[in-house]
Amino acid sequence: HVEACRKSIESNRLPDARKELDAATKLHGKYRPVVEAADLLKKKQEEQGKKKEQLAQKLATAQQLARQGKLDEAIAVAGEAAKEDAALAAPVLAEIGLAARKSGWDALQKADYQTAIKRLEQAVKLNPADSDAVKKLSEAKNYGAQWSRIEAKAKEFDGFMAQKKVWSAHKAMLELQDILRPMAAGQSSANPVWKRVSDEMNKGIAWYNEFSQKSFAEWTRLFKAQEW
Repeated sequence: HVEACRKSIESNRLPDARKELDAATKLHGKYRPVVEAADLLKKKQEEQGKKKEQLAQKLATAQQLARQGKLDEAIAVAGEAAKEDAALAAPVLAEIGLAARKSGWDALQKADYQTAIKRLEQAVKLNPADSDAVKKLSEAKNYGAQWSRIEAKAKEFDGFMAQKKVWSAHKAMLELQDILRPMAAGQSSANPVWKRVSDEMNKGIAWYNEFSQKSFAEWTRLFKAQEW
């Protein structure tokens, strides 16, 4: 029993070591090898207890970093803890994974597809079974694949607006809308591309209406004065 106890301690199978020690103690509790094995087990348990406390503190730090938005640091700290005790770190890694998913989706709402992809890839890696993160990652990658078309159409819109070609710009805006409509967060109010184009279009229409009214008023004046 004593030898089995020592081997269990060496391999960190402390519950098994306790069983063997209890059996040895019943047979000869004061036998020196039994006493030494008991001391060895106690020391090992204390070491593991301290280690658990250190890991718990490390995981608490990871949680705090995640709540501060420092996800890369949080993932690194929690990942180190997971190497030592995967089961203890699992709930924290899952929590950070959810934070990464939210961060990625928020980034996509703002058309920051690169950050979105990075965060959602982290979320999927931390929680492979998170189907929502997997879906959002696919949508973010699709957004990235369409980015060159979005940029080109927005540039075309800007060119027309610079030339005061409001209705040509409006046509480009509708074409941009067609690109964005089927995309996740494509027409989000937080999407800076769509928001800028929409705002500029509103300004352009306001200018056009004002210009038309002034032109009509001047035409009316000339007509009445027969100055043609």
